[in-house]
Amino acid sequence: ESHPQWSPDGQQIVFQSNRFGANDLFIIDPAGSQPRRLTYFSSSDRSASWGPDGEILFNSNRFYRQVERDPEIYAIAAEGGTPYRKADGLGFEPTASADGRYIAMERGNCRYVREAYRGPANRNIWIYDTQTEKYIQITTDEGQDILPSWGTGNTLYFLSARSGRYNLYAVTINNGEASEPKRLTNYKDEGIRYFDTNGETIVFEKDTHFYTMPADGGRARQLDIKVTQ
Repeated sequence: ESHPQWSPDGQQIVFQSNRFGANDLFIIDPAGSQPRRLTYFSSSDRSASWGPDGEILFNSNRFYRQVERDPEIYAIAAEGGTPYRKADGLGFEPTASADGRYIAMERGNCRYVREAYRGPANRNIWIYDTQTEKYIQITTDEGQDILPSWGTGNTLYFLSARSGRYNLYAVTINNGEASEPKRLTNYKDEGIRYFDTNGETIVFEKDTHFYTMPADGGRARQLDIKVTQ
């Protein structure tokens, strides 16, 4: 059971679980409750993220696994129902902007754990503009660019290994055009493995610790986590 994601109002958490075999999506209350199952497909449904109006985006290999390695992008209402294909293009880690206009994703087949990889199979960040129905490549570096995550407005954060280690970067999307990536961290000893943001604060995992930092950059602070029984 992994990949928990808070709903925008903080009242629900969506996560993926293989308790019935392949990964499916479930929703649970933060205070604890019986998880409510959302998807029932025989192949894996994963990498869920909350979109506008309570819609949940996720990855699935439902029909095109025999053609492409990249997964399809689906959506389902948080209340449940029949999932539907959200975009014709394929990509990993779909996430919608707050206004719902853009869907950011990774495209490329190299495993993201290959931090030092540089070449034609690398992952780049793309967006799908739902107004113009166009796919726009945001990053073009030969290194790995992964884990797109929207902040406030049309600020898009992601991890990039272009400097040799995974560090945090940000771009601003304006009418389908992206600004030059701004580097927010400069780690050289060990890269960032995962991060998330609420638009004001970024929390990320590096080495054996969690850190927080302002979303516009600045000094990162290590969290002192104590677990008691």
